[in-house]
Amino acid sequence: MYPKRGWEFRISHLIVILFLSGMCFRIFYHICNSSDAYLDFVTDDFFYYFLPAKDLITKGISSFDGITLTNGYHPLWFVVNCGLYILSGGGEQLFFALLAIVSALSTYLSFRLLWKLRETLFPTSWLMPSVILIVIVIVGGLSFLGMEVTLTIPLYAYLLLKISLLNFNSEIPTKQILSLGFISSLLILSRLDTGLLIVLMLILSLSIYRQSLKNKFMFSVFFAIGGIAVPLYFLSNYYWFGHLMTVSSASKALKDAHSINFGMIRYLAENRDGLAGLILIPFGLLALFFQRKHIFNRSHVLICLLVLCYPILYYFTVLFESDWFLNRWYLYPLPFCFFISLGLFSNVFFKRIKERTCFVLSTISLAVASIVIIVFSYSLVLRDTINWKPEPNSVYVNAKELQPFVKEHPGIYAMGDQAGLTAYILQVPIIQLEGLNADFHMYENIKNRRDLKNVLQEYHVDYLIETSDQFGLHKIDNCYNIEDPHTAQAGALSYKMTGRFCEEPLYHNATGSMGSYQMQTDIFKVK
Repeated sequence: MYPKRGWEFRISHLIVILFLSGMCFRIFYHICNSSDAYLDFVTDDFFYYFLPAKDLITKGISSFDGITLTNGYHPLWFVVNCGLYILSGGGEQLFFALLAIVSALSTYLSFRLLWKLRETLFPTSWLMPSVILIVIVIVGGLSFLGMEVTLTIPLYAYLLLKISLLNFNSEIPTKQILSLGFISSLLILSRLDTGLLIVLMLILSLSIYRQSLKNKFMFSVFFAIGGIAVPLYFLSNYYWFGHLMTVSSASKALKDAHSINFGMIRYLAENRDGLAGLILIPFGLLALFFQRKHIFNRSHVLICLLVLCYPILYYFTVLFESDWFLNRWYLYPLPFCFFISLGLFSNVFFKRIKERTCFVLSTISLAVASIVIIVFSYSLVLRDTINWKPEPNSVYVNAKELQPFVKEHPGIYAMGDQAGLTAYILQVPIIQLEGLNADFHMYENIKNRRDLKNVLQEYHVDYLIETSDQFGLHKIDNCYNIEDPHTAQAGALSYKMTGRFCEEPLYHNATGSMGSYQMQTDIFKVK
């Protein structure tokens, strides 16, 4: 039997602290140097949280553009952003410093929870300490994007740990069920699509719960009572916005029926984190099958099945429900697949290795993982501090290039892709044309595929900002054919507003070097 060794945790703990210190230092470095370069480290979509949170605190309206009402965000992370803005006292540099600290704490909490889960599920596996370190680096990369998965990942890990404490062979205490329902509600409110995970968990839980139908029914009732915050949220949505769901989820579901999201498949296949996690799922299920008779705790089987089956259900749903391309934070279930799959795999294939050999292998694997992470963290800090140089075709650079024009042309702007950071840097009202952070009237405009020029006039827009690749906007008969949302983000089968602009743009700029990818930006006057 391979014993628990405190040295493994101490070394892993130190490596995680060093890694998170480096991630935070990148941001603190620029803040201390009075530079706004830290804006380039969060994703553009983060500002679909920050700007509505700022407007809610300062103006009393949840609005991205300061004009229209929106609920295009997951609620729990929005509440956290509101709290951070209050704590910062409106000082936006302080806000981003607090955001970095929250991201680091979230990643650290994920590390502690996964380590505890490892001690519960795979206490004898010599491979797991180094696996956890790899997982935490992936989790840290996701958490520092500024998106809702900063909360979703540790809540997911905590839910799995709570499941491990349940005894499905006897009657489960009401207190435990209520607690499970409450944690599940927090997970759903952190990211609404985790409702699929909770539904799957309930189905698997009731199927392995060795009690009468009455007890199973009471389990469901108390679970629902514990998770009462979720229906209350949807009811509040309906009260304030007239719809149960968020405008972003409703807009992303607008597409031609019975289509397959091939862009999602391509993204998962091309992304190394996504592909590695998906490839490991069948191996994890196979390893679970071979050792199912040796796992006497039903809750452990439930955890393994839940983690390995959820991505299949999740991505299969996205495959048919939306034509939008995935973003990096949509990979949040896959670090857990990596963790569980390799844990099960090591239990099957390395269980007969002698204790002394396990000690040697654990030391070597942990040392290699630690060295790689230290080198990676050091290079990351160097790249993002003293050697920092923004990508020439980044949203950050493009928004900076737009500032002189916008200063000379005040008014209401409209933009689809890349509107988040652009709106923050330009400090002007920007109507979001993709429906992601707009009002439900914009959703109806996209749904009805209305003429883009008419929509812009209804919103009293003065200028339209359009971005495109190196080939520029599509032009026929000296007129520009413009669509929002863009096919490059929403897919070819998503509903779109279209319009013809037959006058040349007032502004044109291409960022990026010749011979490489370029981003072109045009600004049209709306008459």
